[in-house]
Amino acid sequence: MKKTTLFFAILIFSVCFASCSKEEESLSGTTWEGNVRYGLASLKFTSETQCRIVSPNYDSADDTMLYSYKLDYPNVTMTPLNESPYHVTLEGVITGNVMQVINPTITSGNQVIYTLTKQ
Repeated sequence: MKKTTLFFAILIFSVCFASCSKEEESLSGTTWEGNVRYGLASLKFTSETQCRIVSPNYDSADDTMLYSYKLDYPNVTMTPLNESPYHVTLEGVITGNVMQVINPTITSGNQVIYTLTKQ
């Protein structure tokens, strides 16, 4: 009886530990939003490999950028799909329900360009 009880206790602990330590495996279908200087920025993971950032501009026309992405939780690397000197590879860092998106090409000052919350 003691062995059976111990076995079930270990089994329950193992299941709880595995489920609690399991990290995010997919961002597909999630949307992240945050306020920026000219309005609300949105990051939508449209599939397992692609995402879209919509960022408001000062001239009221939103800028939509398409990216491929790779998730290595908690890090996300986003590579632009369209050729443009204004679209660069971005890095995201997820902490809970918040993602900070970093532009690593900025050499001075704050590299964080978006702080987004999972919707």
